[in-house]
Amino acid sequence: MVDQKITALMIIEVAGRPPEYLENSLKLHLDKLNHIKDVKLISSKMAEPRLIETEKDLYTCFGEVEVETLGFSKLMDLIFEFMPSSVEIINPMDIEFNCQEATMFANDMAGRLHRYDEIAKIARMQIQQLTARLQQLTQPIQKVSQNPIQPVQITMNSSIEEESTSKKSVKKFSKKLKSIKKKK
Repeated sequence: MVDQKITALMIIEVAGRPPEYLENSLKLHLDKLNHIKDVKLISSKMAEPRLIETEKDLYTCFGEVEVETLGFSKLMDLIFEFMPSSVEIINPMDIEFNCQEATMFANDMAGRLHRYDEIAKIARMQIQQLTARLQQLTQPIQKVSQNPIQPVQITMNSSIEEESTSKKSVKKFSKKLKSIKKKK
């Protein structure tokens, strides 16, 4: 296949906060299209950030870009790099592939999907490991909260001695507290 020019519309969406940062980030992201070899940015429109109804303080913003690429493989590179939510090829009406080109395209796509799957599996494993570690770390806290804290007494030489929690100690403490309240 001779590298033919392909014109396409792409919708590129981002989500985040605050809305001003989101709008600026999308603008910078779309501007990258001006610096990619064999890609011509024909037009670019951006919508205003909107609050996502189902989320608290999370916004979405999208841009619609029209690009012209030199060849179908370059368009596919853009799709994988910019991850648009929608792509519409405007021109040409017919795109032809020979068997070798179709094989190259299929292998490229399969390789990228394999890498994304690998990243997702690693992320899932790391989340499971972090969750297990968090549970290990919170178990001692839960045990402490279930057991009453034993009173301690600090002596002049800074050693800590456990004080008995017998009824006598509690009564002494209550008497001292009452006497302090009476003095006030």
